[in-house]
Amino acid sequence: YPQLKGAPDIVDFNVGVATNSAVVKHGEVASANIRRSYYQSDFYTLDYYFTKNENVPLEAKHSHPEVNDLLVAVSNYIFYQKLAILGDIESYHLFIVMTVFFLALTVAFWTYRNFGLIPSIVAAMSLVLNPLVFSEAHFNVKDPILMSFFGLAILSFWYGFSRSKSPYILLSAILAGLALGTKFNTLFLPIILAPWVLFILIQRLQNKKSNQFGLLNLIGGSRMLVSILAYPFIVLGILYIFSPYLWIDPIGHFMEIVNYYKSIGKEPLTPEMSRFLVAGWNTYPLVWILYTTPLPILVLFLTGLLRSVFLSFKKDNISVLILLWFLVPIIRVMWPGANIYGGVRQIMEFIPAMAILSGIGALYLVKKGGRLTSILIITSFLLVALELISIHPNENVYFNLLINGLQGAKKFNMPSWGNSYGNVYLQGIKWLNENVEPNAKLALPINYISAIPRFKLRSDIDLDNYHFSGLNRDKEYAMEMDFDWPLRSRYKYSYYEIFLDPVYQVSVNGVPILKIWKNDLEHTKKGFEKEILVKPLSIRNKEQKIIVDFAQEISITKLIINHSNVDCDDKLGEGFIAISRDGINFVQEPNLLYDPESPESSPGMDENTFVYLFPAKPAVSLIFNSKQPNSCILKDYNVQVWGLAKSP
Repeated sequence: YPQLKGAPDIVDFNVGVATNSAVVKHGEVASANIRRSYYQSDFYTLDYYFTKNENVPLEAKHSHPEVNDLLVAVSNYIFYQKLAILGDIESYHLFIVMTVFFLALTVAFWTYRNFGLIPSIVAAMSLVLNPLVFSEAHFNVKDPILMSFFGLAILSFWYGFSRSKSPYILLSAILAGLALGTKFNTLFLPIILAPWVLFILIQRLQNKKSNQFGLLNLIGGSRMLVSILAYPFIVLGILYIFSPYLWIDPIGHFMEIVNYYKSIGKEPLTPEMSRFLVAGWNTYPLVWILYTTPLPILVLFLTGLLRSVFLSFKKDNISVLILLWFLVPIIRVMWPGANIYGGVRQIMEFIPAMAILSGIGALYLVKKGGRLTSILIITSFLLVALELISIHPNENVYFNLLINGLQGAKKFNMPSWGNSYGNVYLQGIKWLNENVEPNAKLALPINYISAIPRFKLRSDIDLDNYHFSGLNRDKEYAMEMDFDWPLRSRYKYSYYEIFLDPVYQVSVNGVPILKIWKNDLEHTKKGFEKEILVKPLSIRNKEQKIIVDFAQEISITKLIINHSNVDCDDKLGEGFIAISRDGINFVQEPNLLYDPESPESSPGMDENTFVYLFPAKPAVSLIFNSKQPNSCILKDYNVQVWGLAKSP
């Protein structure tokens, strides 16, 4: 690869910089024959995974299992490194696209065999034209793969148990093992299959003659019994084989993964999410589905849902299975005490069932309305496709007309409105490659630089988050996603957003979801051009606090405190800064006194100097509260306050 300018993509603080790719030496030309994945590491080897994360807390030792990671790596090895059919990153994504394709094909075939042609077409289109599925199938290496394995496991189990064909039960077990090895959501698969199996057995028992009550007859024979008993062992065996981390301590490391899921599934709800609680139940997933499903699909789905509930009371076993498939993944994140974030991306396994219910709804409407209804339904899907084309490739920030699109979702403050999960970065990269000057500097105000596909960026562009220069205006470019994430309160993002006009932005329904700024005077907003030293009216030290008052309201930009570091406590501890516009009511600043995740946000800070930056906030008073009895910052201190020369 050509040598890339800027900071290393990945830094492991236990071992230093990890070597990610073959890099040519200065003056050499990259060989056209190098086909080694940019993401292939010489550090993260099999040996590392045998002993990984030994020095971190137990709750942080492991996250998701590795099956999908290994499978997409195999895809890259074949289609990029060996065959050179696809690019590096595209060959990883090919596996996602193909698994979703096979799921859609299976859903279409299964629905056709059980309900007919129109329901088959509707189910397949409802699946692939679901905005979340279409978008995430092109870059999300976990959730669409889980959805596919999960759905294929259910459909193959249905066929095997309904037709008493044990090979399909074994196939289902393998698929379930791959699903479990992708994400532990699969642990809820038995809650779908077991009640359905019980329902079938009760039906068979009621239909059998008295001399055919034997268990083997009810299940379908000895081979079926063996395949069902072997099911959990096959599932866990697949997980074990594909997860080297489990080889050393299978039970202990398995529980580490379980504990990880417990920790993220029971995190306290944010105030924004608490709005959706009804009698302790979290209705956020239902609201999200309501507002992010294209209206034609939503109408067909609701019709199919009601129809399937009616048929379930008529003891239709297919309706029972599809309803369980749809409801269980959603109910588990709605359950009191459970949590979910980022929409319903993490529970995509319900979507194929929703698509089949849409097919069932279409069948009912066609029977009632005839051929004209069929034409209207198919036409409505063409309109859905056109709607998605209009926002491509940003389908995963789609909201329907019930909430007035993304614009309405933002106004409603729908949690995770506009969150593209980094998909939108590629559009920003293309603009940068085509428009910025040679050797331009680039920083991400919030995210790590590993969040973008580095080799897609023009090689002369110098990417490093330390390029942030603030009011020094070093002409660096900054690119970042724009949605409701809390990290937007960080000073770096606030600076670019408040002080500068963007040079480029990606918008959906008139709402920006990515912005690029250039930090120079030309793009500085009026009134934000000049910073001056402000003379305080008074500076007081009271009860571990420094209180600064001004003669009039200023737009504060910087607080500098020079201090001693001898015989004192240099920890910032629980300290904070609060500002007031009336000298009476103070509001605490959201940022830490020092942010270890974004240390470049405090340029000039050292052992004798404390620096805190403000994004031009209006204030007549500020309080620095050290909350330390012997804070170095309060020892022999000298305070400087800077603000805008002219209020905007």
